[in-house]
Amino acid sequence: MNPYIFRRILQAFPVLLGITLITFFFTELAPGDAVSAMLLEQQGGISGEIDVAALRAKYGLDQPAPVRYVRWLGGILQGNMGVRVRSGVPVAEEIGRRLPATLQLMLGAMLISIGLGIPLGVWSALRQYSLTDYILTGFVFMGISVPGFFAAIALIYLLAVKLGWFPTSGYSTPGQDFTLWQQALDRLHHMALPALVLGIESTAAIMRYTRASMLEVIRQDYMVTARSKGLPTWLVVSRHGLRNALLPVITIIGLRLPSLFGGAIIIETIFNWPGMGTLYMDGVSTRDYPLIMSMVLISAVVIVVSNLITDLSYALIDPRVRYD
Repeated sequence: MNPYIFRRILQAFPVLLGITLITFFFTELAPGDAVSAMLLEQQGGISGEIDVAALRAKYGLDQPAPVRYVRWLGGILQGNMGVRVRSGVPVAEEIGRRLPATLQLMLGAMLISIGLGIPLGVWSALRQYSLTDYILTGFVFMGISVPGFFAAIALIYLLAVKLGWFPTSGYSTPGQDFTLWQQALDRLHHMALPALVLGIESTAAIMRYTRASMLEVIRQDYMVTARSKGLPTWLVVSRHGLRNALLPVITIIGLRLPSLFGGAIIIETIFNWPGMGTLYMDGVSTRDYPLIMSMVLISAVVIVVSNLITDLSYALIDPRVRYD
């Protein structure tokens, strides 16, 4: 294994440990617990102090907080995320069912962001101060400034309700006997609108940094030299300009991955998308701390891995960058 990668992996362990400690601490500060949430939900389905005490003992909630944290951490080290207090279903099983839907949504949003952000950023830079540049710059400011939940509601109203181009919510069309190909198309049809909403802010950020980076690159001497040789404009831009302008853009793409994962919580709730976001909201509302802790750990791992991939991507784009 490359020594750089090995060092980064070793550095990730104390970071992940600190994140779980902070999350557990704030979870403990919140009033009530999972049993209290069950009592409120069932409205008297469980009665008596003996029953409540038995439930707390069953799920280990009667133990001191440090003991519960150490038990949870020991289970994680053994590959056991625990069970949900509310349903008794293993947390790993719940996450395994929901994670693919969230990853699909994130992948769709990232493809939209990269596929639109980089070409439009380059186009805006090559036409600086033109009408096209002003329009695209206005979109950048709107994409960064408008909250995701507002953009979701607005696009649902416009594209789904008024124009009928997309379904308003859901993961697939129920009650249809689709072939495998039709099922894939139906899934993409349902995913298009939430992925578009989730990727708007990332598209604006990538476009903004691509434009700024390209404006800096096209003024360099080697770009002038390439043009003076009579090379086509597209070749000068793609081979000499864009490759050198991509380093800061890669950083932004890497930093957007955790934001997409976090933003999916709100977007999935609005679009009723059966992913990690709706599961996390359910865990918070029921004070299901094994589920909350496991999902925060997964989020932290996503952030650490995305930062590592970002660093390693530098060497692929720029041969001058080496990690020994």
